[in-house]
Amino acid sequence: MKYKVLFLLFIAIICLSVVKAESFVEGNFISGEYISKKKDGAIHYLTVQYLKDSQGNIVYCLEPYTKFVEGKSYTSYIGNIDGYKGLSSDKRRKISLIVYYGYGYGSRTSSKWYAITQYLIWDTVTGGDGSIYFTDTLNGKKISKYATEISAVLNDVKAHDTKPSFVFDRTINYREGMYFSSITKDLYEVKNSTFNYTFNDVLTIKDIKEDGYFEVSKLSNYYKNKVAIFDSTSSQDLIRPGNVTNTVYRINIKVLKGNITLDIKKDDSVYTAESDFTNTCYEIYKSNVLVDSVCTGEDELIYDTVDLAYGEYEIKQISNGIGYRKDNETYKVVIDKDNQKPIVTLQNYLIRNTININKKACIDNNCNNEKDATFKIFDKNSKLVNSISTDKEGNASILLGYGTYTVKQSKGLEGYSLADDFNEKIIDEESTHYNELFNYLIKKEEKKVLKTEEKKVAKEEVVEEVLEAPDTKADMNCFEVFISSLVQFFTSLLDKLIN
Repeated sequence: MKYKVLFLLFIAIICLSVVKAESFVEGNFISGEYISKKKDGAIHYLTVQYLKDSQGNIVYCLEPYTKFVEGKSYTSYIGNIDGYKGLSSDKRRKISLIVYYGYGYGSRTSSKWYAITQYLIWDTVTGGDGSIYFTDTLNGKKISKYATEISAVLNDVKAHDTKPSFVFDRTINYREGMYFSSITKDLYEVKNSTFNYTFNDVLTIKDIKEDGYFEVSKLSNYYKNKVAIFDSTSSQDLIRPGNVTNTVYRINIKVLKGNITLDIKKDDSVYTAESDFTNTCYEIYKSNVLVDSVCTGEDELIYDTVDLAYGEYEIKQISNGIGYRKDNETYKVVIDKDNQKPIVTLQNYLIRNTININKKACIDNNCNNEKDATFKIFDKNSKLVNSISTDKEGNASILLGYGTYTVKQSKGLEGYSLADDFNEKIIDEESTHYNELFNYLIKKEEKKVLKTEEKKVAKEEVVEEVLEAPDTKADMNCFEVFISSLVQFFTSLLDKLIN
C-alpha cells in the first residue's frame, strides 16, 4: 500500500510539471478582405480569417496551400526560430519582421493590417512570384490593393536589418567625447561597452582616454513575448508575432594620444658652489589651457608628461633655481601620428660673470703693467677654485658662476708688496667686476730697518723666554765649570812663579 501511494504521488508530480501544449482556433472572418492562391493551374479562394492561440494572441499561417485543422499538436520554437526548417534562414528572418511590423504595430491596428500581414507572409514563402494576390470579391478578379501600406511594412522590415549609418569605427583625440544623436533609447540598446557612458535620450561618452568599443543593437521590445513558430505534421504551420533577436553592431574607437618627454638639464659649464637647481618648474599648455606641470629637485630630471591629445603644445618655465637665469623662451612642440613622443631638451644656464684684474707694479708714482702676478680664487667655503696669472699687459680674468669669491695674490715681483685680498659677489650678468691693483717696491732702507727690527724682536723673544723659564740645572753646571777654571788658572800661575 505504501509503495502504491508513492507511485501515485510520483505520477501526480509528473502530471503537474507538464506544460499544457499550445492550441489554436479560427476567429472571425474579415469582411471585404479576399486573397487568392494559385498553384498548379488551380486557384484557391478565401476570405481572410483571424487565427488565435489559446490566450487570444494573433497568429498567422506559414503554408499557403495547407489547411488549418484545430486540435492538432505542434512543436514549438519560441525565441530561437532557427530550429524550424520549413523555411530558409532568410525567409524566417523576413517573415518574423513582417509579423513584428505588421498588424498591431504602432497605429496598424485595423483589420486590414491583419490581411496585409498574412498576404506578405505567403508572398514571401512563395518567393513573390505573383501566385498570391488580393481579389475584389470571393472568387473575384485580381486587384492591386494596399500598395502604400505594403510598401510601409516592407520598408520597416528592410530598415530593421540594414546596417545603421552611424556604425563605423572612429578615431578621436585623447580625452574627447562622443555624442551619438542617432542612437536613441527608444530605438537601440547598448549590449556591451568598454567605456563609461550615459544613455538618457541619446548615447553619450565623455572623456575618452583609452582605445575601446561599444556594441548596440536594435531595440525590439514592442511585444511582451518573443516571436514563435509552431510546426505541425498534420495542420498548418503557424507564426506568432513577438520580439526578434537583432544584429549586434560593434563600433571601435581609437584614441590618438602621445607624451612629451622633458629633458631638464643643469649647467656645469662654469663653477658655482651656491646655486640650487630645486624648483626649476615648467608648465605645458594646449590652446592656453594648462594640461601638465613639473618641478625639479636638486638633480636633473627626465619627465614624461601625462597622456596628451594630438596637437600643438607650448612649454614655459614658470620658476628657476637659485643662481640660474630665467628662461623666457616658449618651446613649441607638436604631437601627431609621426611624432607621438617628442623630446624637448630644456637646458638651464647659470648666472655668470667675469672677474677682471689689472695689475701694476709701482716705484713711487711710476707704475707699469706687471706680468705673471698670480692670484688664487676661493669660494665661500674657502675651497680653492682656480689660479690665474696676469699677461704682459697686467691683465687676468676668470669666468665664474653665481656666488661670492675671495681673491688672494699669491705671487708677485720680488721686492714688491702683495695686493690686499678682496671679495667679489656674482649675482647678475650685468654688473662689472673690474679691479685695478697696485704693488709698490719695498726700499732698501726699509728692508734694513726691517731686518734690524726683526733681529731685535727675535733677541728679545729669546731673552724673555730664558727669563720666563730658567733652567736651574744648567745654571749650576756653569758655576762648577767657572770654579774649576779658576782653580786651574791659579795652579798654573803658581807653577810659573816657582819655576
